[in-house]
Order: sequence, then structure tokens, then C-alpha cells
Amino acid sequence: KLNTVTDFPRFLILFDFIDWVRQYRIQPKRLLSFANDPEVDFLHYKSIVSVVYNAAKNSTDLHCMTSSEIGKPAPDMAVLGQTLEHLYDPVLAMTNVFNVLAPGALFFTSTPATNIPHLTPFHFYHYTAMGFALLMQRVGFEVLELRQWGSLEYETVLFQRQWWPGSKYLQLSKLTPSDPGHADQVW
Repeated sequence: KLNTVTDFPRFLILFDFIDWVRQYRIQPKRLLSFANDPEVDFLHYKSIVSVVYNAAKNSTDLHCMTSSEIGKPAPDMAVLGQTLEHLYDPVLAMTNVFNVLAPGALFFTSTPATNIPHLTPFHFYHYTAMGFALLMQRVGFEVLELRQWGSLEYETVLFQRQWWPGSKYLQLSKLTPSDPGHADQVW
């Protein structure tokens, strides 16, 4: 599902996710997934509800999602990767996600902090780590962990090429750990 040519930061997110699943011993009974997110492959769940959000086609809109669409029992975990920047009202959409989950459910999400516009005209926001955490807390989630990654080299290639740089354009050995003062992904 991941492509080293364009998805390099997602690998870092995925490594942290795998560690998070092990650390917290996560095994959801009913998982809510919103896309073809690679994180789902590292979860052992009993059942899954897949809701594919597509802003361009105005289908399965997270802005008006309800519990009746998800069914019962309420999911005890949700995964939403690289979608928040495409939500025209992220507070409403995340409130809806919070409301369809079981009390105490876990929610994993990631989003760009620095990016080129894509899927326009459905690219609305970028988030700082603090803004990301505040959004989650505002709608009711308790933030257990917050991570970010960034690299001056990644940003330079991103803006020069106007496309996501991957292993072909980056010196990967220089990209980890994150460069101080640079945040390109938040999770």
C-alpha cells in the first residue's frame, strides 16, 4: 500500500503506529477504517467497518456521518490517515467520528503539517502539532501521544518538485531523526 517513491513520511508514521499497537496491546473488537490505510494491516481485529471518504465525489461525507451508518456495536477503534487536510469543517467531522465510537475507543490519525496542495479544490488545512492536539481535544478525544517529523531536505525537494519526494530524491540516512524546527507530518 505504501510507495517509497512518494510516501516516505508515511513509513515513519507506520513505524510509530506499530510500536503504539505493541505498547498499548491494541486488539480492537470492531475497527472503523476510513480508507485503504496501511495501519489497518498491523491490527488484529474481530470485525471492520470500512467507510471510504471521497471529498471529490461527495460520498460518505464525514461531515454528516451518524451512528446509524456505522451500525452496532459501536467501534472501539478508528483509523483515519492523511485526510484531515481535506475536510472543510474538521471540527464537525471529528465530532462525528468521536460520536460514532464506543466510549473509551481509540483513534489514530495522521496529517501533513507541510505539504503541497493536492486534490484541489478539496485541500483546506495544514496542522501544527499543537493545533492537531487541540482539534482532537476540542471534540472530546484524550490525546495519549503526539508525534511529528520534519526535514529541511524533504521540504526543499517537496517545494522544488511540487510533488512528494521519496527515496529517489532524498538521502534517507539524513532524514531521521526529525530536523529541529521542521514539522512536515503530525500523528
